[in-house]
This record gives sequence, structure tokens and C-alpha cells, in this order.
Amino acid sequence: MSHAATNWAITRRGLKPAARIVLWHLADCHNPKLGCFPSQEWLAEACEMSRSTVNLHLEKLEEAGLIRRAAGRCPETGKQLPTQYVLGFEIAESPMESAKPCPEIGHGQEAETVSENGAGPCPKNGDIRVRNSDSNPVREPVKEPVNERERASADVDGDWQEGDTGKPDPATLPGRAEFEKRVMRFCNGTGFGAGAWPDWDTSSPGWIGRQFAKLSEEDRGHAERWRDAYLRDLAIRKRKPVPVGVFLKDRLWEGLDPELLLKASRAAAQGAKPAEHAKPEGWAVGFGPVWAVALFGELLAGPARAHPNPEKPLWFAGLLKSNWPALHALHSGRGFVAPERLHRMKELMEFVPEGGDVWAAWQAEARARGWPDWPRKDGMDGLYFPKGGPEGLAAFEQALAGQTSNHEAAE
Repeated sequence: MSHAATNWAITRRGLKPAARIVLWHLADCHNPKLGCFPSQEWLAEACEMSRSTVNLHLEKLEEAGLIRRAAGRCPETGKQLPTQYVLGFEIAESPMESAKPCPEIGHGQEAETVSENGAGPCPKNGDIRVRNSDSNPVREPVKEPVNERERASADVDGDWQEGDTGKPDPATLPGRAEFEKRVMRFCNGTGFGAGAWPDWDTSSPGWIGRQFAKLSEEDRGHAERWRDAYLRDLAIRKRKPVPVGVFLKDRLWEGLDPELLLKASRAAAQGAKPAEHAKPEGWAVGFGPVWAVALFGELLAGPARAHPNPEKPLWFAGLLKSNWPALHALHSGRGFVAPERLHRMKELMEFVPEGGDVWAAWQAEARARGWPDWPRKDGMDGLYFPKGGPEGLAAFEQALAGQTSNHEAAE
């Protein structure tokens, strides 16, 4: 990869988000010495687009003068040469302008002067050529030094072998497109409640990605959980955060007050917008403790109609809406007017941060009971559950039944 290329790409303005993604991936696989030769299959997978969509954005980028595509056929064999993408900052001195056939290195031949990734200069005229030892003339770009990439991947893959019970998530493997998107989301705030990391685009994305890759998967999770709490705390104190790569490199979350994380999660769960202050009496905020009382009440009551396939109890939104309508309404996260009996039970709830042992125990309990996945709220790093973990669920159910009996008697 080339830092000059990625820094150039992220400073381009006036592009649509999808076109910016294509340009960034082109820049990220640019090699300062060999150029840029990604295949369209690789670009489509990296950008999570179809090949036709990628082609459309490539045309727009070319029309804007940000890239130029150079391709042709080998004059000796007639085979199609891979497309070289010349980026805007190097168009004036593109190596493809004066490309001449190499008399000694043809398609299907090997030479010591050809680099490991399949591309290298012609020993006669210095032009860039791609080695083709098979029927595919395209070589994927070297995104990181091979030894560093393999070392980082080994830290995540561990001793996983073919035939193990489950493959590792691609988002945990450095060098994969999913992992790069995860790093970009950490920077630009997609899916996070505190928004983009201030001035993240002034740092090298490659360097930020390497700091993220050096962390264990557990520490990456910690960094993601602490992200919003750290940024919001500094925003309240009107202080500027450190660059995102420094936050990861120095593991700054380890020195923060744990109460800060809980405070941020509670604020996300209970905080109401100004327009919500005038809600009617008995209003329960979505994802708050009273809302959670209602949620677990519906879970314990069970669906109106049983799951049609008990062996695979995965509740899709449409199935949840038809078979478990009351729970589907709560999953939307909207607030509602809750009866007093539910408000009286909010003290039986506790906030459980995501990722700990208690959270894992609740997930196991949900799977055992065939419950749907927990609904989530952006910027909220956990959920309210009955106190005492799954072992306290029986006491919660008894208290709920008692409140219901008292309410019916009062009526």
C-alpha cells in the first residue's frame, strides 16, 4: 500500500460515498513501485458492490479525472494484460504511457526480477509487467507486507483448522475486506452513537488499521465499547481527543474510569430528547428499565403462535410480527405509556454491559429458551436485565405475576 495514495484519496471532495469507497480501495492497494492492478472481482468484494456498480463508479471517477485505466494486449502472445489504475496524483507520469513489450519475459514465464506479488519491471526497458504462471492474468494487490499480514492473521486465527466447529469471523482477520470496513466504521462513526472521530481523515488509514490489527480480538471489543464513552466525555469537557490511531496504540481505555462507561450507557438508555419531556404520565423510555420489564414479561409469556420450525427457532422480523406482535412492537425501541405495575418493578432491573460474563449467560439462556436476539440501540453498550442473571429470572417472574394479580384485584 502507499500512504501517499491513501492520503490523496481521503482528501478528495465532492464525491458520493460509494464512489469514495471505490477510490479509497484503489488507493489502498496502490504500490509505489509497481502501480495498482486490482481485479474487478476483488474491488467488488472489497467495496461490497456488484461488478456493474463498481464499473459505474470507475467510469465516474475517470470522467472526474481522478483515475485513468490503462489496458492492452501483449504484442507477443495476444493475451489480455491486466488493467492498471493510474491515480490522479500520478497521471502525469504514468508508467503505462511508454509501455513496451519485454522481449525476455512473456506470459507464463518466470524471472528473478519479478516481484513476489506477480508484478515487476521489465529487465530490458523498465516497464511494469505482471507475471502470469496460470490462466488468470490478474494478481491481487499486496495490501501489507506479507510477513506482517501473516503474523497479524496468525494472532487471530490461532490453531483453527479445517473441520473445526466454526470458521473465524472475517471481521476479525486483518487483511480481509470485512476487517478494513470495521476499522473504517470505528473511524467514521457508522453504527456508533458519538459520530465520527474528530479529524480521523487526517491520519493514515493504513496506520490506524495496523494499530487495530495488533490488538487481540478481546481488546478490539474493549476499544469499540469505550469509543463513544471516551468521545462523549471529552465533548462535555470541551477537550479534543487524541488521534484515533494513538487511542488504539496506547490502549487509552485501560486508564479510564469504569463508571464513565456505565454512565454513558445509562444516558443513552434513559436520555430523552427535549420533545419527549412532555410525554404523558406513565411514559416509559425505549430501552430503559421499565421498557425492559415489559420486554421480559412478553418473553416469559411466549408467542401468540408457536414457531413453525422449532428445530431452527430463528425469529425474523416478519415472523416476529405475525407470531409475537407484542414483542415485535417492543423491539422497535419506541417508548410507550406503561401501567403503574411495570413502573413499580423497574428496581428489579439492572444494566448489563455487553461482552461480560453476565451478558454471555443471558445469551445462553435466550438460546436455550428459543427467544429472539435482543434488540439493540445505537450508542447503547448493553441492556437492562432482571437482577441476579438468569438465575434470578424465576424471582422476577414471581414478582411480575404478583403485580399482575394485585392489579386485577384492584380493578
